[in-house]
Order: sequence, then structure tokens, then C-alpha cells
Amino acid sequence: MSEIERRFRLIVDQQVGVDLARVRQEDSWAHAQIIALLQEYAAGTFPPEELIDERFESEEIENVEPLWHLQDRRLNVYRLKLVNVGRWRVLTAGDRQSREVAVLAVMHRAQNYQADRPLMDRIKKSYESLGFKPLG
Repeated sequence: MSEIERRFRLIVDQQVGVDLARVRQEDSWAHAQIIALLQEYAAGTFPPEELIDERFESEEIENVEPLWHLQDRRLNVYRLKLVNVGRWRVLTAGDRQSREVAVLAVMHRAQNYQADRPLMDRIKKSYESLGFKPLG
């Protein structure tokens, strides 16, 4: 397998556009930071698999943590906490077999991940429509 074939591909779910519009309305600076970060990953400046690596941290990403209540449901979903964009979280998912990473949502940190049923339904639907395999 060549180097190009082994690279992960970044996908941004269509609904993320709605999330980013909310971010832009509430905090234009944070919006610009998130967009710049996603563009760097989409362009291949950084490997997208970092967005699903719970050991990863950088100047832009404080940490990557599994969303355990979704992982317990066999969905490989993570929450990114960004440096200097403290009010916002980016939710990602990964499928190592297909070598794809998806940005599924951008949400305010005050949102209760587990209690936000429409968001959790949206994430599950996106995960399944991408064809990502269940964990384990």
C-alpha cells in the first residue's frame, strides 16, 4: 500500500455548517479559529487521525477524549477541547478500517452531551450514514 493510500481522509458532516453558523453568530473569533483548524486538517497539513487519538494534544487542541456514553454504544466518537476556544467542542468520529475521520458536530460546552437527544440522534445517524463500523 502506498503512502497516499494509507492516509486518513477528513469528512465534515453537512450538519456541521448549521453548528458553525451558530458559532459565528455567538463568537466570530472562535468561528475563525475552528474553521482554520478544520481547513488545515482537510488540506492534509496535519493527519486527520490525530482527531481520534486520545493521546493527542497540540498548540491548537488541548485534548481529545472519547465520549464514553457513545463508545459504550459502540460508536467511535470523540470530543476535542480546543485551546483558546474554550466555549466550544468539536465532536469527531473515526473508522480506522476505512481510514476516515469525520467531524460530526460543533457544540457549546454548556450543552449536556447525553441529555441532548436530538444531537445524539443526529450523531448516530451521521455515523451510520458514513458507513463507520461499530466498535468491538
